[in-house]
Amino acid sequence: MRQSIGPSRWLLLACLGVSTVVAAQSTSPIGDLPPPGTMSAQMPEGMQLYIGLAVSDATQQVVTAIGSTDTEARLRAKKDCNAKGGNCGELATFPVRNHCMAVAADRGAKPNVRAIFVSSGEAGKAKPGQLAKKAMSDCAASGAKQCELQNDYCF
Repeated sequence: MRQSIGPSRWLLLACLGVSTVVAAQSTSPIGDLPPPGTMSAQMPEGMQLYIGLAVSDATQQVVTAIGSTDTEARLRAKKDCNAKGGNCGELATFPVRNHCMAVAADRGAKPNVRAIFVSSGEAGKAKPGQLAKKAMSDCAASGAKQCELQNDYCF
């Protein structure tokens, strides 16, 4: 079965090392992402990586970077984003190990308006659906009229 994937699926792929435009649409089999929780399980004990996400609202470009600290990941993401789209801001930064994120996107996004919203938290600490509810709430609070939950994923 094939399904249309939205901005957050691209965001998750970006977390795996691919940078892309948020508004891009494609079709992809569901199996393109590793099963939830497997990225954390594959990391050697004592190792921690962080994912930094930055967004250019002008171009709807989301850029990710991996770092050994949260500061390194955040700064790399912002630097890379500014090089690609300019006027970038931090979207989220979080550890990979035992961490979850939910992504909501405004399907009616316009340039220079925030189109993607991320909520993240430690796996097992948030109540089921809590991160998704927060991402959707942030999207709605922005004034977006076409908010859609794109993903709820644990690394």
